[in-house]
Amino acid sequence: MRTNETEKPVIGYLCNYVPVELVHAAGFVPYRIFNDDSNQSVVRANNYLQRNSCPFARQCMGHIALGTYENLDGIILAHTCDNMRSVAENHLFYEMSPKILYTFDLPRNLCEDSGRKYYLRQLGELKAALEERRGRSISDTELNESVDRYNRLRDDLRAFHRKLVDEEDSQGIEDFYKLLRRFFTRTPDQTHCDLSRLKENGSSEPKRRNSRNVLLIGSAMCGRNLELIGIIHSNGGLVVDDYICTGLRTLQMKIPEGTINAIGEAYLSIPTCPRMYPTELREQQIEKRIREGKVDVVVHYALKFCDTFSYDVPALKDLCHRIGVPFTSIETDLTEQDRGQITTRIEAFFESLGAQ
Repeated sequence: MRTNETEKPVIGYLCNYVPVELVHAAGFVPYRIFNDDSNQSVVRANNYLQRNSCPFARQCMGHIALGTYENLDGIILAHTCDNMRSVAENHLFYEMSPKILYTFDLPRNLCEDSGRKYYLRQLGELKAALEERRGRSISDTELNESVDRYNRLRDDLRAFHRKLVDEEDSQGIEDFYKLLRRFFTRTPDQTHCDLSRLKENGSSEPKRRNSRNVLLIGSAMCGRNLELIGIIHSNGGLVVDDYICTGLRTLQMKIPEGTINAIGEAYLSIPTCPRMYPTELREQQIEKRIREGKVDVVVHYALKFCDTFSYDVPALKDLCHRIGVPFTSIETDLTEQDRGQITTRIEAFFESLGAQ
């Protein structure tokens, strides 16, 4: 598989804890695999996964089975949950394409030295797998250059997002989240070009004033589900921050140098996902984001049958109640039929808050 702008080979991956710097330094384009609202992939996945599996895992499984990614030069899977473990097991059992380059068995406890050492050891194994696939070693220069490019890109993306929030530019924020999808599927240079074009074009929509600041928490958002941000904006909210896999989480780090230890520690420092322990750490991080971002409302978004994020709801609800911030939770199965229900839920929620 090749991207439109480069003849570089492409490696697919499925988790934020896969360091894109390593993949890029090895000469590959890191390509995060997303859901794409395809009913065909879900139907095909029924041959491999139970129907009450998370729709994201089912779409990934379906596309792999359909051969959508067979031209990738490899794929990096991760045992992040039981559903994704099933995707990896089916991929191996049926010898599907593309070939699995590496499978992460991510630690759950980030405060234990054993878990951190285990993750760092796996990064070393991933580096060796990439070097074998490439046919030669990754040099220190290549790794440092890759780290530097991604550091600068993350800095620029954070700064631009901050500007959009300060200006209460709702349309600009919606365009920014579309840009983030390209951040996960293209080279740093390509994304920098996309960012420059977005800055130049700007937003012609009138800026919203006196909107309620919203923190969006939950599952990956990358296809039709990105419409949730526009629905929130249409009802008097402004998404000023997020805690989602395909959002600002991976922008919240800076890698000091191009070594396995430095890269690993930086990735372990990003805001944690709900599969990680201790849960108190995640709650502290979210409370800090709420207070520092002057958040007025928290909207939680989860995929149907995603136990990992669904189990997150009671603790988040209690946290928001304790600090006096309104909270609502939305669940979706990534179908078109969901849009009307979600719109109604968001409208009713914001109406219940009264006038700002």
